[in-house]
Amino acid sequence: GDLTPGNGYSGPDLTAQIVDVCALECGAGNITVWVAVGNSGFNDVDDDFDVELWAEGSTGLTLIHTERWTNSVVAGTLTDALEIELTGVDVPISDLFITVDRGNNATNGEIDECHEDNNEAWWGEIVCP
Repeated sequence: GDLTPGNGYSGPDLTAQIVDVCALECGAGNITVWVAVGNSGFNDVDDDFDVELWAEGSTGLTLIHTERWTNSVVAGTLTDALEIELTGVDVPISDLFITVDRGNNATNGEIDECHEDNNEAWWGEIVCP
């Protein structure tokens, strides 16, 4: 898909989203998550970065998967969804959380972006009750 670029800044601007979740085998601790990365900046991102999936459970947020993103993210585009199959996940999961380039804390990131405050997103639904 196309994203509207920001105004007056030439640079990359990574975003991430959870596109879909399949939790049919939740009871066995298996979930499949589809994630996509966007770049609403003006410059392509050619460097590698981390996409992290977090689960919100009874003990708070737990990192359940780190995906090293090695494909370019062209300016003004949203990547195709990447399927991530997870096994042995602790349930229940009340929500899922995704971060790109270490989330909204700009000091942790590897990619220099114009907006460091849009690097995370919630799925927004109960995954495994």
